[in-house]
Amino acid sequence: SRGSSFGQSRAQPQSENAAAAAAEPSTPPRLVSEEDSVSTTIAERADRYGQAVRTLQSISKAFSPAAKLAILHQTFAHVRATISDDKGLAVGMDDILPVFLLVVVRARVRHLGAEIRLLEDFLNLSGESKFLVITLRACYYQLQLEIR
Repeated sequence: SRGSSFGQSRAQPQSENAAAAAAEPSTPPRLVSEEDSVSTTIAERADRYGQAVRTLQSISKAFSPAAKLAILHQTFAHVRATISDDKGLAVGMDDILPVFLLVVVRARVRHLGAEIRLLEDFLNLSGESKFLVITLRACYYQLQLEIR
């Protein structure tokens, strides 16, 4: 009698769970709680920096150093815009550098060191342009350290 009561009590909760699961509509998983003002699905989060990645990938297709520098400026503009949208505030380098490193990793630019060297050797960099190339170089060096 003990075994049969165990089997009966176990079968009942399973049917209740199945009925409850069937009654709930399926919703896409969320990375943040419903109470949070930012409600982003996993797919939207994964492609958050997709435009910046695609822009940086095109650096290899540009032939002139000036065109490569313009692509670098566009990439940073995409990163800044996305972070600003997330935070709703002005962003600093503390926010940009880790995200830019993520963009560099995802872009998988072949011969990135040569691209950086070309910018440094053939352009007279100053101001924001110099800052962007130095940041790209810092990301490249960090990746070289991680690979070793």
